[in-house]
Amino acid sequence: MIKRPNYALTSRLTQDQLIPSVMSGKPTGKLVAITVLATSMFFLSWYYWKILFRDSLYSVTKPHFISRTGNSLKFVDSKRTRSCNQTVCTEGSVDHVSSTHKSYQRNSESILSKIKMGERYRTSKVNAVWDTDIQPHKSGSASTLNSISEPRAFETEAETLDNVLDELGVNSQVIRSSASPLNRKFLEDIESNPQQIKKTFSIQKYIVYACDARCGGWADRLKGILSAYVWAKLTDRRFLINITHPCPLLKTMTPNKIPWMEASPVLGSRLVLHITGNISFAESLEWINLEKAYPYDVIELHNNVNHLARFTVNPYYQSKIRQVFQVDPKEVSFEKLFKRFYEEAFTLNSNVMQKYKTFVSRAKPTDDSQLICAQIRTGKNPTLPNDQSVKNTQEGVDSVWIFLKKYSIIPKAKIFVTTDSENVRKEAKILFPNKIVDTEGPITHTDRSPRGLACQGFEKVALDFHILAKCDVLVISKSGFGKLAAMRLPPYSKVFQLKNSTIRKYSDRFV
Repeated sequence: MIKRPNYALTSRLTQDQLIPSVMSGKPTGKLVAITVLATSMFFLSWYYWKILFRDSLYSVTKPHFISRTGNSLKFVDSKRTRSCNQTVCTEGSVDHVSSTHKSYQRNSESILSKIKMGERYRTSKVNAVWDTDIQPHKSGSASTLNSISEPRAFETEAETLDNVLDELGVNSQVIRSSASPLNRKFLEDIESNPQQIKKTFSIQKYIVYACDARCGGWADRLKGILSAYVWAKLTDRRFLINITHPCPLLKTMTPNKIPWMEASPVLGSRLVLHITGNISFAESLEWINLEKAYPYDVIELHNNVNHLARFTVNPYYQSKIRQVFQVDPKEVSFEKLFKRFYEEAFTLNSNVMQKYKTFVSRAKPTDDSQLICAQIRTGKNPTLPNDQSVKNTQEGVDSVWIFLKKYSIIPKAKIFVTTDSENVRKEAKILFPNKIVDTEGPITHTDRSPRGLACQGFEKVALDFHILAKCDVLVISKSGFGKLAAMRLPPYSKVFQLKNSTIRKYSDRFV
Protein backbone atom coordinates (compact mmCIF):
# COMPACT_ATOMS: atom_id res chain seq x y z
CA MET A 1 0.00 0.00 0.00
CA ILE A 2 1.31 3.44 -0.98
CA LYS A 3 1.77 5.75 1.99
CA ARG A 4 0.13 9.09 1.29
CA PRO A 5 2.14 12.18 2.32
CA ASN A 6 1.01 14.23 5.29
CA TYR A 7 0.34 17.60 3.63
CA ALA A 8 -0.35 19.27 6.96
CA LEU A 9 3.07 18.17 8.22
CA THR A 10 4.75 19.33 5.01
CA SER A 11 3.17 22.75 5.35
CA ARG A 12 4.19 22.98 9.00
CA LEU A 13 7.80 22.03 8.21
CA THR A 14 7.92 24.62 5.46
CA GLN A 15 6.87 27.40 7.80
CA ASP A 16 8.58 26.42 11.07
CA GLN A 17 11.82 24.84 9.85
CA LEU A 18 12.56 25.86 6.25
CA ILE A 19 12.34 29.60 6.94
CA PRO A 20 12.99 29.97 10.69
CA SER A 21 14.57 33.43 10.25
CA VAL A 22 11.14 34.78 9.32
CA MET A 23 9.04 32.90 11.87
CA SER A 24 11.41 33.34 14.82
CA GLY A 25 12.82 36.59 16.15
CA LYS A 26 16.01 35.17 17.71
CA PRO A 27 17.72 33.84 14.54
CA THR A 28 16.91 37.11 12.75
CA GLY A 29 18.49 39.20 15.53
CA LYS A 30 21.69 37.16 15.43
CA LEU A 31 21.87 37.45 11.66
CA VAL A 32 21.49 41.24 11.79
CA ALA A 33 24.15 41.51 14.51
CA ILE A 34 26.62 39.41 12.51
CA THR A 35 25.95 41.47 9.37
CA VAL A 36 26.47 44.79 11.16
CA LEU A 37 29.69 43.53 12.80
CA ALA A 38 31.11 42.26 9.52
CA THR A 39 30.27 45.50 7.71
CA SER A 40 31.88 47.59 10.46
CA MET A 41 35.06 45.51 10.38
CA PHE A 42 35.27 45.87 6.59
CA PHE A 43 35.03 49.67 6.64
CA LEU A 44 37.48 49.97 9.56
CA SER A 45 39.98 47.78 7.72
CA TRP A 46 39.61 49.84 4.56
CA TYR A 47 40.04 53.12 6.48
CA TYR A 48 43.26 52.05 8.25
CA TRP A 49 44.67 50.52 5.06
CA LYS A 50 44.07 53.85 3.31
CA ILE A 51 45.84 55.81 6.05
CA LEU A 52 48.78 53.46 6.64
CA PHE A 53 49.56 52.25 3.14
CA ARG A 54 47.69 53.94 0.33
CA ASP A 55 48.72 57.54 1.10
CA SER A 56 52.36 56.59 1.50
CA LEU A 57 52.45 55.44 -2.10
CA TYR A 58 51.84 58.98 -3.28
CA SER A 59 53.99 61.05 -0.94
CA VAL A 60 56.14 63.60 -2.73
CA THR A 61 59.10 65.67 -1.60
CA LYS A 62 59.05 69.33 -2.62
CA PRO A 63 62.10 71.60 -2.48
CA HIS A 64 60.14 74.80 -1.79
CA PHE A 65 57.14 76.11 0.03
CA ILE A 66 55.34 79.45 0.01
CA SER A 67 55.94 81.83 2.90
CA ARG A 68 53.20 84.35 3.71
CA THR A 69 53.88 87.11 6.24
CA GLY A 70 51.41 89.95 6.09
CA ASN A 71 51.48 91.16 2.48
CA SER A 72 54.81 89.44 1.85
CA LEU A 73 54.78 86.41 -0.45
CA LYS A 74 57.90 84.47 -1.43
CA PHE A 75 59.42 81.04 -2.07
CA VAL A 76 61.38 79.43 0.80
CA ASP A 77 63.91 76.64 0.30
CA SER A 78 63.08 73.74 2.56
CA LYS A 79 62.55 70.02 2.32
CA ARG A 80 59.26 68.81 3.55
CA THR A 81 57.09 65.85 2.63
CA ARG A 82 53.50 66.25 1.60
CA SER A 83 51.21 63.25 1.12
CA CYS A 84 47.96 62.94 -0.73
CA ASN A 85 45.53 60.19 -1.59
CA GLN A 86 44.46 59.00 -5.01
CA THR A 87 40.93 60.32 -4.95
CA VAL A 88 39.63 60.51 -8.48
CA CYS A 89 38.15 63.85 -9.49
CA THR A 90 35.62 63.51 -12.26
CA GLU A 91 33.70 66.04 -14.34
CA GLY A 92 30.40 64.21 -13.90
CA SER A 93 28.81 61.52 -15.99
CA VAL A 94 27.38 61.98 -19.44
CA ASP A 95 23.95 61.79 -17.84
CA HIS A 96 24.56 64.76 -15.57
CA VAL A 97 21.57 67.10 -15.60
CA SER A 98 21.66 70.51 -13.94
CA SER A 99 19.10 71.44 -11.29
CA THR A 100 17.31 73.61 -13.83
CA HIS A 101 16.56 70.52 -15.87
CA LYS A 102 15.50 68.14 -13.09
CA SER A 103 11.89 69.28 -13.17
CA TYR A 104 11.47 67.76 -16.61
CA GLN A 105 10.62 64.14 -15.95
CA ARG A 106 8.61 63.02 -18.98
CA ASN A 107 10.20 59.99 -20.63
CA SER A 108 10.83 60.28 -24.34
CA GLU A 109 9.46 56.76 -24.79
CA SER A 110 5.95 58.13 -24.24
CA ILE A 111 6.55 60.61 -27.03
CA LEU A 112 7.67 57.87 -29.39
CA SER A 113 4.66 55.76 -28.45
CA LYS A 114 2.37 58.65 -29.44
CA ILE A 115 4.11 58.83 -32.81
CA LYS A 116 3.91 55.06 -33.36
CA MET A 117 0.19 55.10 -32.50
CA GLY A 118 -0.43 57.81 -35.08
CA GLU A 119 -0.90 60.61 -32.55
CA ARG A 120 1.48 63.00 -34.28
CA TYR A 121 2.27 66.38 -32.85
CA ARG A 122 0.37 69.25 -34.38
CA THR A 123 2.25 70.97 -37.16
CA SER A 124 -0.27 73.74 -37.79
CA LYS A 125 0.03 77.31 -36.58
CA VAL A 126 -1.85 76.36 -33.41
CA ASN A 127 0.46 76.19 -30.44
CA ALA A 128 0.82 72.57 -29.27
CA VAL A 129 1.86 72.24 -25.62
CA TRP A 130 2.71 68.88 -24.09
CA ASP A 131 3.52 68.12 -20.47
CA THR A 132 7.04 66.99 -21.22
CA ASP A 133 10.62 68.12 -21.41
CA ILE A 134 10.11 68.54 -25.16
CA GLN A 135 7.58 71.25 -25.96
CA PRO A 136 6.85 72.54 -29.46
CA HIS A 137 5.67 76.11 -29.72
CA LYS A 138 5.89 79.11 -32.00
CA SER A 139 8.96 81.20 -31.43
CA GLY A 140 7.11 84.29 -32.51
CA SER A 141 5.42 84.42 -29.11
CA ALA A 142 8.70 85.14 -27.35
CA SER A 143 9.06 88.51 -25.65
CA THR A 144 10.99 91.16 -27.50
CA LEU A 145 13.81 93.35 -26.22
CA ASN A 146 15.45 95.75 -28.63
CA SER A 147 14.16 97.13 -31.88
CA ILE A 148 15.82 96.68 -35.26
CA SER A 149 16.36 99.68 -37.46
CA GLU A 150 14.22 99.97 -40.57
CA PRO A 151 15.91 98.05 -43.44
CA ARG A 152 16.58 99.46 -46.88
CA ALA A 153 13.67 99.62 -49.33
CA PHE A 154 13.42 97.08 -52.13
CA GLU A 155 13.58 98.15 -55.75
CA THR A 156 9.97 97.24 -56.52
CA GLU A 157 6.83 97.46 -54.45
CA ALA A 158 6.12 93.77 -55.10
CA GLU A 159 9.28 92.76 -53.29
CA THR A 160 9.14 94.91 -50.22
CA LEU A 161 10.49 93.34 -47.07
CA ASP A 162 7.04 93.09 -45.53
CA ASN A 163 5.67 91.31 -48.60
CA VAL A 164 8.47 88.73 -48.53
CA LEU A 165 8.00 88.16 -44.82
CA ASP A 166 4.26 87.76 -45.30
CA GLU A 167 4.83 85.25 -48.11
CA LEU A 168 7.06 83.22 -45.79
CA GLY A 169 4.44 83.31 -43.04
CA VAL A 170 6.64 85.45 -40.79
CA ASN A 171 5.17 88.07 -38.49
CA SER A 172 6.78 91.31 -39.63
CA GLN A 173 6.33 93.12 -36.32
CA VAL A 174 7.85 90.27 -34.31
CA ILE A 175 10.92 89.83 -36.52
CA ARG A 176 11.62 93.58 -36.63
CA SER A 177 11.55 93.91 -32.85
CA SER A 178 13.53 90.72 -32.13
CA ALA A 179 16.87 90.96 -30.29
CA SER A 180 18.14 87.68 -31.74
CA PRO A 181 21.31 88.03 -33.85
CA LEU A 182 19.98 85.22 -36.06
CA ASN A 183 16.81 87.17 -36.79
CA ARG A 184 18.83 90.29 -37.58
CA LYS A 185 20.93 88.27 -40.01
CA PHE A 186 17.76 86.84 -41.55
CA LEU A 187 16.51 90.33 -42.39
CA GLU A 188 19.87 91.22 -43.95
CA ASP A 189 19.80 88.07 -46.10
CA ILE A 190 16.28 88.83 -47.34
CA GLU A 191 17.42 92.29 -48.38
CA SER A 192 20.38 90.94 -50.32
CA ASN A 193 18.75 87.89 -51.94
CA PRO A 194 15.00 87.51 -51.28
CA GLN A 195 14.42 84.90 -53.98
CA GLN A 196 17.06 82.55 -52.60
CA ILE A 197 15.69 82.89 -49.09
CA LYS A 198 12.16 82.12 -50.28
CA LYS A 199 13.46 79.04 -52.09
CA THR A 200 15.36 77.53 -49.15
CA PHE A 201 13.15 78.67 -46.29
CA SER A 202 10.39 76.15 -46.98
CA ILE A 203 12.61 73.09 -47.42
CA GLN A 204 15.63 73.55 -45.11
CA LYS A 205 15.56 72.01 -41.65
CA TYR A 206 17.69 73.28 -38.80
CA ILE A 207 19.11 72.37 -35.43
CA VAL A 208 20.06 75.28 -33.20
CA TYR A 209 22.15 75.26 -30.06
CA ALA A 210 20.35 77.91 -28.02
CA CYS A 211 21.20 79.66 -24.77
CA ASP A 212 19.01 82.53 -23.63
CA ALA A 213 19.26 81.95 -19.87
CA ARG A 214 21.57 80.13 -17.47
CA CYS A 215 23.13 77.21 -19.32
CA GLY A 216 26.53 76.62 -17.74
CA GLY A 217 30.01 78.00 -18.27
CA TRP A 218 31.87 78.14 -21.57
CA ALA A 219 33.12 74.54 -21.33
CA ASP A 220 29.62 73.22 -20.61
CA ARG A 221 28.23 75.14 -23.55
CA LEU A 222 30.90 73.77 -25.86
CA LYS A 223 29.79 70.24 -24.97
CA GLY A 224 26.21 71.08 -25.93
CA ILE A 225 27.31 72.91 -29.09
CA LEU A 226 29.30 69.90 -30.30
CA SER A 227 26.35 67.57 -29.57
CA ALA A 228 24.04 69.80 -31.62
CA TYR A 229 26.57 69.90 -34.46
CA VAL A 230 26.86 66.10 -34.62
CA TRP A 231 23.06 65.79 -34.51
CA ALA A 232 22.84 68.17 -37.46
CA LYS A 233 25.45 66.25 -39.47
CA LEU A 234 23.72 62.90 -38.86
CA THR A 235 20.31 64.19 -39.94
CA ASP A 236 21.38 66.56 -42.76
CA ARG A 237 20.13 69.63 -40.94
CA ARG A 238 21.73 73.05 -41.01
CA PHE A 239 23.62 73.83 -37.80
CA LEU A 240 23.20 77.17 -36.06
CA ILE A 241 24.22 78.74 -32.74
CA ASN A 242 22.02 81.29 -30.98
CA ILE A 243 23.65 82.34 -27.69
CA THR A 244 22.28 85.54 -26.19
CA HIS A 245 23.12 85.01 -22.51
CA PRO A 246 24.87 86.81 -20.94
CA CYS A 247 25.19 88.64 -24.29
CA PRO A 248 25.33 87.69 -28.00
CA LEU A 249 28.23 85.38 -28.82
CA LEU A 250 29.04 87.53 -31.86
CA LYS A 251 30.35 90.27 -29.57
CA THR A 252 33.40 88.04 -29.05
CA MET A 253 33.46 85.22 -31.61
CA THR A 254 32.53 84.71 -35.25
CA PRO A 255 32.17 81.63 -37.50
CA ASN A 256 35.28 80.25 -39.15
CA LYS A 257 34.69 77.44 -41.67
CA ILE A 258 31.40 76.18 -40.23
CA PRO A 259 28.72 78.80 -41.06
CA TRP A 260 26.76 78.63 -37.81
CA MET A 261 25.44 82.18 -38.22
CA GLU A 262 23.04 82.14 -41.17
CA ALA A 263 19.45 83.03 -41.97
CA SER A 264 17.35 82.39 -38.91
CA PRO A 265 14.69 79.69 -38.84
CA VAL A 266 13.52 80.78 -35.37
CA LEU A 267 10.76 83.15 -36.35
CA GLY A 268 7.15 83.64 -37.33
CA SER A 269 4.85 80.67 -37.56
CA ARG A 270 7.45 77.97 -38.15
CA LEU A 271 7.02 75.33 -35.47
CA VAL A 272 10.05 75.01 -33.22
CA LEU A 273 10.84 72.09 -30.92
CA HIS A 274 12.60 73.16 -27.72
CA ILE A 275 14.54 70.32 -26.09
CA THR A 276 15.93 70.81 -22.62
CA GLY A 277 16.57 67.13 -21.98
CA ASN A 278 16.80 64.78 -19.05
CA ILE A 279 18.39 61.39 -18.42
CA SER A 280 15.64 59.52 -20.26
CA PHE A 281 16.07 61.77 -23.27
CA ALA A 282 19.84 61.22 -23.24
CA GLU A 283 19.43 57.44 -23.07
CA SER A 284 16.95 57.46 -25.95
CA LEU A 285 19.60 58.91 -28.26
CA GLU A 286 21.20 55.45 -28.37
CA TRP A 287 18.30 53.86 -30.21
CA ILE A 288 15.76 56.31 -31.68
CA ASN A 289 15.45 57.48 -35.26
CA LEU A 290 15.92 61.21 -34.67
CA GLU A 291 14.01 62.43 -37.73
CA LYS A 292 10.99 60.21 -37.06
CA ALA A 293 10.93 61.09 -33.39
CA TYR A 294 11.39 64.83 -33.94
CA PRO A 295 10.09 65.72 -37.44
CA TYR A 296 10.16 69.46 -36.89
CA ASP A 297 11.47 72.20 -39.14
CA VAL A 298 13.58 73.56 -36.32
CA ILE A 299 15.02 71.88 -33.23
CA GLU A 300 16.42 74.11 -30.51
CA LEU A 301 18.72 72.24 -28.14
CA HIS A 302 18.99 73.83 -24.70
CA ASN A 303 21.38 71.29 -23.27
CA ASN A 304 25.02 71.22 -22.13
CA VAL A 305 25.61 67.47 -22.10
CA ASN A 306 28.09 65.56 -24.28
CA HIS A 307 25.87 63.15 -26.24
CA LEU A 308 28.52 62.02 -28.73
CA ALA A 309 29.04 58.58 -27.20
CA ARG A 310 25.31 57.87 -27.46
CA PHE A 311 25.14 58.92 -31.11
CA THR A 312 28.00 56.57 -32.01
CA VAL A 313 26.13 53.46 -30.79
CA ASN A 314 22.80 54.35 -32.39
CA PRO A 315 22.17 51.64 -35.05
CA TYR A 316 20.37 54.11 -37.34
CA TYR A 317 23.50 56.21 -37.87
CA GLN A 318 26.43 53.79 -38.13
CA SER A 319 26.89 54.26 -41.88
CA LYS A 320 26.28 58.01 -41.63
CA ILE A 321 29.05 58.33 -39.04
CA ARG A 322 31.47 56.52 -41.36
CA GLN A 323 30.46 58.83 -44.19
CA VAL A 324 30.69 62.09 -42.20
CA PHE A 325 33.73 61.45 -40.02
CA GLN A 326 35.56 58.93 -42.23
CA VAL A 327 36.19 56.57 -39.30
CA ASP A 328 34.55 53.61 -37.64
CA PRO A 329 31.90 54.67 -35.09
CA LYS A 330 33.85 52.89 -32.33
CA GLU A 331 36.80 55.20 -32.95
CA VAL A 332 34.81 58.44 -32.72
CA SER A 333 35.32 60.21 -29.39
CA PHE A 334 34.68 63.66 -28.03
CA GLU A 335 38.38 64.17 -27.35
CA LYS A 336 39.41 63.42 -30.93
CA LEU A 337 36.58 65.38 -32.53
CA PHE A 338 36.62 68.49 -30.34
CA LYS A 339 39.93 69.96 -31.51
CA ARG A 340 38.99 69.84 -35.20
CA PHE A 341 35.46 71.07 -34.56
CA TYR A 342 36.53 74.05 -32.45
CA GLU A 343 39.10 75.24 -34.97
CA GLU A 344 36.60 74.98 -37.84
CA ALA A 345 33.68 76.53 -35.93
CA PHE A 346 35.16 79.51 -34.11
CA THR A 347 37.51 82.40 -34.52
CA LEU A 348 37.82 85.54 -32.43
CA ASN A 349 36.25 88.66 -33.86
CA SER A 350 38.56 91.37 -35.18
CA ASN A 351 38.78 93.30 -31.90
CA VAL A 352 39.55 90.30 -29.70
CA MET A 353 41.83 88.77 -32.36
CA GLN A 354 44.01 91.87 -32.27
CA LYS A 355 44.40 91.47 -28.50
CA TYR A 356 45.27 87.80 -29.02
CA LYS A 357 48.00 88.63 -31.54
CA THR A 358 49.42 91.32 -29.24
CA PHE A 359 49.57 88.83 -26.37
CA VAL A 360 51.29 86.14 -28.45
CA SER A 361 53.88 88.63 -29.67
CA ARG A 362 54.79 89.39 -26.04
CA ALA A 363 54.57 85.82 -24.76
CA LYS A 364 56.36 84.05 -27.64
CA PRO A 365 58.35 86.66 -29.57
CA THR A 366 60.71 84.08 -31.10
CA ASP A 367 60.46 80.51 -32.34
CA ASP A 368 62.44 79.18 -29.37
CA SER A 369 60.34 81.03 -26.77
CA GLN A 370 58.34 78.91 -24.34
CA LEU A 371 54.99 79.67 -22.75
CA ILE A 372 54.39 77.95 -19.40
CA CYS A 373 50.72 78.03 -18.41
CA ALA A 374 48.51 77.21 -15.44
CA GLN A 375 44.73 77.11 -15.28
CA ILE A 376 43.83 77.38 -11.59
CA ARG A 377 40.18 76.80 -10.68
CA THR A 378 39.56 77.59 -6.99
CA GLY A 379 35.77 77.52 -7.08
CA LYS A 380 33.88 79.57 -4.50
CA ASN A 381 36.05 82.54 -3.52
CA PRO A 382 35.70 86.31 -2.93
CA THR A 383 35.88 86.95 -6.69
CA LEU A 384 33.12 84.40 -7.48
CA PRO A 385 31.03 84.16 -4.29
CA ASN A 386 28.14 82.54 -6.16
CA ASP A 387 30.15 79.50 -7.26
CA GLN A 388 28.92 76.16 -5.96
CA SER A 389 31.88 74.92 -3.89
CA VAL A 390 35.61 75.20 -3.25
CA LYS A 391 37.59 73.33 -5.91
CA ASN A 392 41.19 73.89 -4.75
CA THR A 393 42.65 74.98 -1.43
CA GLN A 394 45.58 77.32 -0.84
CA GLU A 395 47.78 74.25 -0.50
CA GLY A 396 46.87 73.28 -4.05
CA VAL A 397 47.61 76.76 -5.36
CA ASP A 398 51.02 76.66 -3.65
CA SER A 399 51.73 73.38 -5.45
CA VAL A 400 51.24 75.16 -8.77
CA TRP A 401 53.59 77.99 -7.78
CA ILE A 402 56.30 75.50 -6.82
CA PHE A 403 55.79 73.65 -10.11
CA LEU A 404 56.07 76.84 -12.15
CA LYS A 405 59.20 78.04 -10.33
CA LYS A 406 61.40 75.35 -11.89
CA TYR A 407 60.38 76.61 -15.35
CA SER A 408 60.86 80.28 -14.47
CA ILE A 409 64.66 79.91 -14.70
CA ILE A 410 64.44 79.19 -18.45
CA PRO A 411 65.75 82.37 -20.15
CA LYS A 412 63.12 82.63 -22.91
CA ALA A 413 60.17 81.35 -20.91
CA LYS A 414 57.08 83.35 -19.99
CA ILE A 415 54.38 82.35 -17.52
CA PHE A 416 50.65 82.74 -18.11
CA VAL A 417 48.06 82.03 -15.39
CA THR A 418 44.30 82.02 -16.02
CA THR A 419 42.19 81.69 -12.89
CA ASP A 420 38.81 82.42 -11.32
CA SER A 421 40.36 84.26 -8.35
CA GLU A 422 41.77 87.78 -8.20
CA ASN A 423 43.91 86.75 -5.21
CA VAL A 424 45.57 84.01 -7.27
CA ARG A 425 46.06 86.47 -10.13
CA LYS A 426 47.85 88.90 -7.78
CA GLU A 427 50.04 86.16 -6.27
CA ALA A 428 51.23 85.14 -9.73
CA LYS A 429 52.36 88.69 -10.45
CA ILE A 430 54.19 88.92 -7.10
CA LEU A 431 56.00 85.57 -7.42
CA PHE A 432 56.95 85.91 -11.11
CA PRO A 433 57.22 89.68 -11.70
CA ASN A 434 59.62 89.42 -14.66
CA LYS A 435 58.02 86.39 -16.27
CA ILE A 436 54.27 86.84 -15.99
CA VAL A 437 52.11 87.80 -18.97
CA ASP A 438 48.45 88.53 -18.34
CA THR A 439 45.27 89.40 -20.22
CA GLU A 440 43.18 92.40 -19.28
CA GLY A 441 39.60 92.28 -18.06
CA PRO A 442 37.56 91.27 -15.02
CA ILE A 443 37.46 87.67 -13.81
CA THR A 444 33.92 86.36 -14.19
CA HIS A 445 31.94 83.16 -14.58
CA THR A 446 29.85 83.10 -17.75
CA ASP A 447 26.83 81.69 -15.94
CA ARG A 448 27.13 82.69 -12.27
CA SER A 449 28.35 86.28 -12.37
CA PRO A 450 25.83 89.14 -12.72
CA ARG A 451 24.73 89.36 -16.33
CA GLY A 452 26.30 92.71 -17.18
CA LEU A 453 29.62 91.80 -15.58
CA ALA A 454 29.58 88.32 -17.16
CA CYS A 455 29.06 89.87 -20.60
CA GLN A 456 32.01 92.18 -20.01
CA GLY A 457 34.19 89.32 -18.74
CA PHE A 458 33.38 86.78 -21.47
CA GLU A 459 35.92 88.42 -23.76
CA LYS A 460 38.66 87.42 -21.30
CA VAL A 461 37.18 83.91 -21.01
CA ALA A 462 37.32 83.37 -24.78
CA LEU A 463 40.74 85.01 -25.10
CA ASP A 464 42.28 82.91 -22.30
CA PHE A 465 40.81 79.73 -23.81
CA HIS A 466 42.47 80.49 -27.15
CA ILE A 467 45.79 81.34 -25.48
CA LEU A 468 45.97 77.98 -23.67
CA ALA A 469 46.31 76.31 -27.09
CA LYS A 470 49.69 78.09 -27.46
CA CYS A 471 51.20 76.67 -24.25
CA ASP A 472 54.31 74.48 -24.29
CA VAL A 473 53.62 73.31 -20.74
CA LEU A 474 50.14 73.39 -19.19
CA VAL A 475 48.86 72.64 -15.69
CA ILE A 476 45.06 72.28 -15.45
CA SER A 477 42.67 72.00 -12.52
CA LYS A 478 39.55 69.94 -11.94
CA SER A 479 37.67 71.90 -14.56
CA GLY A 480 36.02 71.34 -17.93
CA PHE A 481 37.60 74.61 -19.11
CA GLY A 482 41.10 73.22 -18.55
CA LYS A 483 40.35 69.78 -19.96
CA LEU A 484 38.87 71.13 -23.19
CA ALA A 485 41.83 73.49 -23.54
CA ALA A 486 44.21 70.52 -23.18
CA MET A 487 42.38 68.73 -26.01
CA ARG A 488 43.38 71.53 -28.38
CA LEU A 489 47.09 71.05 -27.73
CA PRO A 490 49.31 68.80 -29.88
CA PRO A 491 49.70 65.24 -28.53
CA TYR A 492 53.35 65.81 -27.62
CA SER A 493 52.61 68.79 -25.35
CA LYS A 494 53.43 68.55 -21.66
CA VAL A 495 50.13 68.57 -19.81
CA PHE A 496 49.78 68.10 -16.05
CA GLN A 497 46.82 68.12 -13.67
CA LEU A 498 46.41 69.39 -10.14
CA LYS A 499 44.74 66.73 -7.99
CA ASN A 500 44.57 66.76 -4.21
CA SER A 501 47.26 69.45 -3.97
CA THR A 502 49.68 67.37 -6.06
CA ILE A 503 50.59 67.78 -9.72
CA ARG A 504 50.83 64.68 -11.90
CA LYS A 505 51.14 63.99 -15.59
CA TYR A 506 47.71 64.28 -17.21
CA SER A 507 47.05 61.09 -19.15
CA ASP A 508 43.32 61.34 -19.88
CA ARG A 509 43.48 63.62 -22.91
CA PHE A 510 42.69 61.09 -25.62
CA VAL A 511 41.05 58.26 -23.75
